[in-house]
Amino acid sequence: FDMAEEIKHSQHVPQVWKNALTTKTLEENVALYKEWAAQYDSDLSGHGYDAPRVVAFELQRGLAGFCAGTDKKPEEFTFLDVGSGTGMVAEHLHPLGFRLIDALDTSQEMLDVAKSKGVYRSLICADGNDGSAVPRASYDVVVSVGTFTPGHLDGTAVESVLRYIKVGGFFAVALRVAYYKDPASKMQSTLRDLEIGGRIRLFALSPELPYHLSEPDVKFQCWLYQVTAPAS
Repeated sequence: FDMAEEIKHSQHVPQVWKNALTTKTLEENVALYKEWAAQYDSDLSGHGYDAPRVVAFELQRGLAGFCAGTDKKPEEFTFLDVGSGTGMVAEHLHPLGFRLIDALDTSQEMLDVAKSKGVYRSLICADGNDGSAVPRASYDVVVSVGTFTPGHLDGTAVESVLRYIKVGGFFAVALRVAYYKDPASKMQSTLRDLEIGGRIRLFALSPELPYHLSEPDVKFQCWLYQVTAPAS
């Protein structure tokens, strides 16, 4: 399936989840998550949504490899979770020793749920596509799971997000494979152009895995890039 067909043929996920993939404006997105926040975790966990756990372990493995033979310790890395939602990624990063994590999301209601979990240092309610939402080059790692997806962010937002990362730092992004390959998303072309331009280099790539276990044919991967030059 391409991305449109993947959404159309999703049979086992809640309607609100499908609605989230078809919002057209930031205002629609904020309104949807305002209503969904209280039920969000149970809806996704009930369908075997496993991407946050996978990305946390991919990050642990990648950063441990990067730090091997240096005096840098993975637990010293500062993280910004872009599109943090209710904090599912940080819930998995926290037990692995990563504690310097900040959240960025457009939905205050989702951030309120995340705050109750005690896994973030600070929580920022702002648009992830706004490169001025946080200071430039202020994080070692930006992680984004379920945010570069239909109805949310596409490849045009990658430049904004990269501005948050220090040179030598990392960008970890989980993407549905169909969305990555969809020319309309501009994800594959943007990331390729940034690699060719020497701005980022691919550090690690996970295998294709089920995005949620109720529909195992819907695949995702985690791309881990290292930032090799300052953002423009």
